[in-house]
Amino acid sequence: MFGRRDRQREKIAEVLLRARGHRPGDYGRWRILEELDGIDQGAVFDEAMQLCRGGIPEEITLGAEMLDGVLCGDGGSDRRKAEARSLLIDICRPAQDPGVLAAALHPLAMTGEFGDLYLDLLGHPDPRVRRSAVRLLSAAVGTEAHTRVVRALIQILDEDPDDEVRAEAADSLSSWSENDVREQPDAIAEALSRHLDSPIPAIRVAASFYLSATGDERGFAGLSAELASSSAPWQAVRAVGDLGGTDGLPADVRGELHDTMIRLRDGGWAQHATPGEYPNADQRAEFLREAIEALHH
Repeated sequence: MFGRRDRQREKIAEVLLRARGHRPGDYGRWRILEELDGIDQGAVFDEAMQLCRGGIPEEITLGAEMLDGVLCGDGGSDRRKAEARSLLIDICRPAQDPGVLAAALHPLAMTGEFGDLYLDLLGHPDPRVRRSAVRLLSAAVGTEAHTRVVRALIQILDEDPDDEVRAEAADSLSSWSENDVREQPDAIAEALSRHLDSPIPAIRVAASFYLSATGDERGFAGLSAELASSSAPWQAVRAVGDLGGTDGLPADVRGELHDTMIRLRDGGWAQHATPGEYPNADQRAEFLREAIEALHH
């Protein structure tokens, strides 16, 4: 008899078939895998673990992406995290296939595993691995590793040859102002201020955001410059939403940013999404809505 478990497996197989049509890390693949949230998470977890135990890198990568969704969501029970942790620790070896390693680091972090591995991988030759490690180093906030992480991220921001890795480092450093982390604030501010005129929009926005959050007028000026165009980077609009919820934003700056958000909304900014890439038009509209609401704070 074709039972409930069989139907769950059939649904999972159908989702995975479509997901395999996109490369790992692709936004379209991520959106497809999101559909697994509506399926029994025990069945998804079991299928993910089976893929991760296989010997095919592409399938292990897919399994790791599935585990990420389960462990980040309601299916991430302590039992499942413990079971996944032992397997993911074995997978996340520095000599592992870079695509597998880049995908497996995040679910490993979701199990509560954090150590020197992420710092060590900042020197990995593959930028996908370095970017994944940088993204996860924000977990070091408030830990004994904080000082070492700040120094490492600043070095990555200044020296890494890959623009996306450097942008990830800037974003990690800038996010710490949101968490009210005040260790080494001068070092972070000094490092980010060196990149206010970076040719990479995401780095400029991260620097402007952090400086704005600390009350530095250079940050406000940088954000205003980013938002002057009808094709303003989405990171700048999202940064305004984050800033709008803080108490330290000067009233005149708050008013100016509010008017700018209204201008972008009325000018159809949300519709300027790049097909197949994050964020889509609906997400851009949500960034605008959240920013406008936050500026009423």
